[in-house]
Amino acid sequence: MTAPAATSKAVPIKCLDGIVVIERADRLAVSVCGSLLAELGATVLQVPGSGHDIGLTAQASIKASRLTALGKTRVKLDESNQADSWKRLVERSDVVVIGYDSPADAELLAKESSRRIVCALSAFGTDAPTPTTKSDEMILQAAGGLMAATGAAGGAPESSSAPAIEMMAAINAATAILAALRMDGRGSLDIAGFDSAIALLSTYISTVVNGRVDGYRVGCGHHLCSPWNVYQAADGWVQICSTTDEQWHALLRLVGRADLINEPSFTGSAARLDNISAVDDIIGTWTTQKSVDELVQIVLGIGLPVGKVRTVSELTRDAGLTARGMVAASSTAAGSGPRPGSFIGASFGAPVAADGKNAPVAVETALASLGSRERYPAQCASTGKKPLEGIRVIELGAYTAGPLAGRYLADLGAEVIKVEAAGGEISRKWVPQFGGHSGYFVNCNIGKKSIVLDLKSGDDRTRLLELLTSADVLMENLRPGALDKIGLGPEELLRLKPRLVYCSLSGFGRAAGSRPALDTVVQAEAGMMWLVGDGGRPQRVGISLADQAAAHAAPLLILAALRGRDLSGEGRHIDLSMQDVLAWMIGLAWPDGEAALSPWATLAVSDGWIVARDGTRARALLEKTGAVTRQDAVALLAAAGTESAYVLEMGEVMAHESVRRRNLIQWVPAADGAKIPVLSAPQRVGGTPFATGPLPSAAGADNDKFLGRAKVNQT
Repeated sequence: MTAPAATSKAVPIKCLDGIVVIERADRLAVSVCGSLLAELGATVLQVPGSGHDIGLTAQASIKASRLTALGKTRVKLDESNQADSWKRLVERSDVVVIGYDSPADAELLAKESSRRIVCALSAFGTDAPTPTTKSDEMILQAAGGLMAATGAAGGAPESSSAPAIEMMAAINAATAILAALRMDGRGSLDIAGFDSAIALLSTYISTVVNGRVDGYRVGCGHHLCSPWNVYQAADGWVQICSTTDEQWHALLRLVGRADLINEPSFTGSAARLDNISAVDDIIGTWTTQKSVDELVQIVLGIGLPVGKVRTVSELTRDAGLTARGMVAASSTAAGSGPRPGSFIGASFGAPVAADGKNAPVAVETALASLGSRERYPAQCASTGKKPLEGIRVIELGAYTAGPLAGRYLADLGAEVIKVEAAGGEISRKWVPQFGGHSGYFVNCNIGKKSIVLDLKSGDDRTRLLELLTSADVLMENLRPGALDKIGLGPEELLRLKPRLVYCSLSGFGRAAGSRPALDTVVQAEAGMMWLVGDGGRPQRVGISLADQAAAHAAPLLILAALRGRDLSGEGRHIDLSMQDVLAWMIGLAWPDGEAALSPWATLAVSDGWIVARDGTRARALLEKTGAVTRQDAVALLAAAGTESAYVLEMGEVMAHESVRRRNLIQWVPAADGAKIPVLSAPQRVGGTPFATGPLPSAAGADNDKFLGRAKVNQT
């Protein structure tokens, strides 16, 4: 596999130079959000809060405090008058980031959001009942759908020992802040962990509404394809994925069972799924005879997606991650052992070495170093009602990660033009359908225009180049190198249009070449699978976390690049790797894979499952009582002083009171009176989510408007 050529010289992006952020360290997402802003150049003053109390272990809490202090100025409030010290810091700030937890925070939002950006992070939103504002990560995983989709088929729901929802909330908060800075630099941002969890469920909402309310746990498998599973090797585990009969036949030749190519019980995906145990036995018998590294090379050799199931320790030694700056050297301030880098620096090709020498300073010292407050540059402001109005995005790609990122840009006001092949993206035909529209496709593409081009045609490439002259952003998630081969790589396009922001999204970055990458493979290679369940067998996070995390990270990077362009006049290339985002997300498990979250037990009751903090005690209490429902079990444990919560199945997740209260599902009218359920974007700019745009155009419907020629015949 030949890697695409490197793009032009990369330098750290400091698009937030001059922006002062006050971070009150109340919860992990607050401090991680502050770290993302600091890496983008903001001056972040970190003020002690109530800590990172989301259920972290003692060791993980120490790591979090060390890691999230890097690159910031720690400020010690005047003990004799903390309220006045805090007030003076807020008055000097452009952005305030807090964990929402008390009536005083509501007063801060009401008073200060007319003067600056105030971003409040919480578990269930600032409008939630008070007892839920500081819920643990485990409660969010149980209530927000992660556990509904994670675990072996027919088995118990599983959780991740990495704070995945909290880290997603941090990304969404940073994105919302950059979006708000494009408006008038003021406003209240209400970012909830639950909203961030629900936004990860775009592949499920349509089937839930269509009547399938549970049964979403499929282990490391796939509900539509086989073979697709994790298999034991002689010295570890590999994830192998196939989607077509041709790939199955290639695997059969590889394992020495070509005699089964015409076997009716294995012909077609449906037949293989009906005989999935036999299929897995055929592949599994072969894999146990070979090493992991040997299997990866052999299976890649026939073009199939495959990945080594890496431990976190192995991840820290990964050559690709190291080359992209995702493995940072240890420092006294950050603790011993390698620590994770940031996907921001890796994506811009210029990792930033965070300063670890940050002893607390007095408020007076911090303020004196800042000077007077200045308004942000006018050229960074949007002239419309949404942050990205007036921005044109050209999108090339399919399925989840790239299209969902483009959809979020459309939600923020961008004009997004999706480029499709004749007939349109295949997911337009996926079921369930609502009024002739695929629910899945609409969730990833609502608000977009569509043109049809054949990029193998020189004439159509010329038309695309003409269209790109009016574009601000190119967003693509094709195989690395595919666009380079036809003269549309980042080097070529940035030479022709230096102000272009060119975002490439892939599994392992452009340097990995054309390696096929699917969500499950990336989870395996990113160390995520060993952080799910009890560690006895690798397990994926069922919500396609690699796809989703990258789809949410891309808008943050694009907003940063646009702001940088507004300040410097220059565009740039973004090389976003899904593996980078996941490696960053599990950073508190570095360097040895130790769980970041205190263990909760998953316990079966008569009508489903619950999670309980003190598993041994909870199990003993329930065994003494006998068969009980979830409601009875939670009440019983609460009376005994043990925290617990329902594990909601997917239908129950979508019916959660927060979904209704916070308008997390929007119903978009289609033909014949049908209404399509569309999940709201989690990056709230203002008190409510932006209304979704119109239904995506039919494939090629906008050729006349944007290309000046007749619509291509779709038959």
